[in-house]
Amino acid sequence: MSSRSIKRIILAVVAGYAANGILVAVSEQLLLLHTQSSVATKQPSYFVVDLITQCLYTVVGGYLCCAIAGPFQRAAMTGLMSLGVFVGAVSLVTSWTTEPQWYGIALLAVYPPCVWIGWTLKSRVNGHPSSRA
Repeated sequence: MSSRSIKRIILAVVAGYAANGILVAVSEQLLLLHTQSSVATKQPSYFVVDLITQCLYTVVGGYLCCAIAGPFQRAAMTGLMSLGVFVGAVSLVTSWTTEPQWYGIALLAVYPPCVWIGWTLKSRVNGHPSSRA
């Protein structure tokens, strides 16, 4: 694999992760404003809605990552999954006592399948079944 290919994969992973992060940050601020609660008093419904929106944003991040990666979609998808699981595991450990455990575990568990769904959607848009992309 050439250095240009590696740079493209890294760019794809960073762009997919950054898009996901930006969407999550904006969404969380809007959720907090809408629910009029502080970070310390989040209701269970907040976490459910946040989990659903983060799933959608992760699909978008996976799609974007694979769109940028071009012919290196599998490598980029794997990189994005790995980065997300690593950061998610660190976040789970650090937020274990401040957020519901089910929420952190669920976020960690849904990240790889949501990235995969984004890859599958991108593959279908290109006219290729996901098994060949």
